[in-house]
Amino acid sequence: MIPRPIPRTLAIPITTALEEAGPAGASGVTLPTPRVHWRADTYTGTSPTMTLTDLSGNGHDCLQIAGTATPGTGGLNSTEKITMSSARFESSQTAYDARPATIFAVWTRTGSGATTGFYGAAGASSINSLWFGFESVNRLNTYSGDGGSQGTGALNTLADGFTNPSIFIGHVGYEGISHGFNGEFQGVVGNSKGQTPSIQAALGTDYRTANGDFYEIRVYDRRLTQDEEDAVLDELSTRYGMTVDKWSDLTAVPTLVQVGDSVSNGRALNTGLDAEYTGDITGCSVWNGTAFATLNASATNNNQLGESASAKHGPEVALCKEYLDTHGGSCYLLKWGTSSRTAADQNNSNTLYPDSQFVGATHALAELEFLQATAAAVAAGNRFDTKLILFCLGSNDAFLSEPAVDAFQANMDRIKAAWKGICMAHSTNYALLEMSDAATDTWDLQAEGVAWAAANSDVTLIEGDFGTDDSLHPNVAGNVTVGTTAAGIAGAP
Repeated sequence: MIPRPIPRTLAIPITTALEEAGPAGASGVTLPTPRVHWRADTYTGTSPTMTLTDLSGNGHDCLQIAGTATPGTGGLNSTEKITMSSARFESSQTAYDARPATIFAVWTRTGSGATTGFYGAAGASSINSLWFGFESVNRLNTYSGDGGSQGTGALNTLADGFTNPSIFIGHVGYEGISHGFNGEFQGVVGNSKGQTPSIQAALGTDYRTANGDFYEIRVYDRRLTQDEEDAVLDELSTRYGMTVDKWSDLTAVPTLVQVGDSVSNGRALNTGLDAEYTGDITGCSVWNGTAFATLNASATNNNQLGESASAKHGPEVALCKEYLDTHGGSCYLLKWGTSSRTAADQNNSNTLYPDSQFVGATHALAELEFLQATAAAVAAGNRFDTKLILFCLGSNDAFLSEPAVDAFQANMDRIKAAWKGICMAHSTNYALLEMSDAATDTWDLQAEGVAWAAANSDVTLIEGDFGTDDSLHPNVAGNVTVGTTAAGIAGAP
């Protein structure tokens, strides 16, 4: 280890309150309020004109349009159900008007060959907007399109859910979709497209009507955190007398996330590293696009995902080494390269998000990659416990317009929320690292970064000291400490 001066410590309070208020789940975590919530015991009237009352309080009652719907009881707790055959219910709620979304469907399938539409857009072309259900024999599928063309089908093969009520979960994101079954993560499948927000939502659709025993549908207008998803699963499993898997059953592994600039202005040749940062960083597993591998600055797994391979390194080697030196144990590293202008460049390229234009943006593309990493971690019995999301910003804005730079703060608000969702993080630390070496700051992009960090109490700004021997790492309290810990991290010394 090289001698280190006393570091400058910047504390970040860890937020414990959730963003949205709702009833307390069985786990004690406050549940968010669903966008729509239909349940079998809330019906009024009789088939063929039955109505399901929306329990969310948003007034999106669901009116039967077709098929048969027969009330009864079922499952281990003899809970109210509605047996549906070729049924279709429609509501005033739009299928969805913003990504992401989390869908929970409690259902008993009628058999392996049965199709059923759990939830989606009304109309025969619902797969052009949003559709979640069983498309054909044991094909749990999600479509997410742009309203004019079919979205990519996101498929898991699942031969289950025939005897008792089961919980089918759809995570619909910007560029990634994943499924769950009774809490078990089913893997990452497909990607998404833009959407038209004016299409009515339906339980069962013209494309695939509702069949089997319906118990409950909940739709949330964002990706839930691990704690929140567990709370929903607790509540549903208690009500319907089932056993489910939860995120909390997995081993929590500290996870460090780095996103943003990775061009030469903010990265150095591997020859600039001190000896302690060369070779394998034992205990740090980095996602290399296909699997987790031991982080090594001289190996190709050090290259950022999302851009062409590079022989340079960024702050992640010292970040992981110092974190492990402080905490011991092991950690995951997830990283995604964008461009030297990050959020401002995204706006300049007309790929703003989280609306429909988010599709194609470099940050959106990271979602599918990180969901694949999630699947690999879950297969190993682990889950991500995100300790830090580090945004790296190159302040060279010479190729930008002034309006694009002016939009930086609004864009960073969206980026921050999107990455919290991608990581399913209940609470985490954030840092904005401004790499100002040899930068041309025509439109004062660096000043915009300073202002954004000042406006966000949970963001630590590291400005002007990402020089030839600085790096960043969390300390034992979970806060962020900046110090001169690795020669050559930001640029050749």
